[in-house]
Amino acid sequence: MGSIGENIKQLRIERGMSQEQLAQAIGKSRSAISQYETDVNMPRMGVIEDLASVFLVEKLAILGDGYKSKELSYEERQLIDLYRNMDDSHRSTLLETARAFSALSEKDEAVSERVIEPRAMDAVR
Repeated sequence: MGSIGENIKQLRIERGMSQEQLAQAIGKSRSAISQYETDVNMPRMGVIEDLASVFLVEKLAILGDGYKSKELSYEERQLIDLYRNMDDSHRSTLLETARAFSALSEKDEAVSERVIEPRAMDAVR
């Protein structure tokens, strides 16, 4: 579970917002957002409520427990089921591919075409 500041930053980044955009959305300064995210200052409950409203999450998602939930999404459960039904060689290939994609930065998206061999993609289709 991350700190309140880490959770705020994570939620902001996931939604593609800058600190300035978030500050405007809740009527605070960019500096205040920075201080919340670095745990220099703790936001009051009213600010937590405003953040939850902007992020469309429960307050607990910001406070900690809700955001780092152990609940798996539908897609995560599907991936686990598919993985469990694979033989060992396919599991190894899947893990290697997932690690390669995980290592790619957004700027290196074009590299992904070189990570997976074309015939491996054909097998997936």
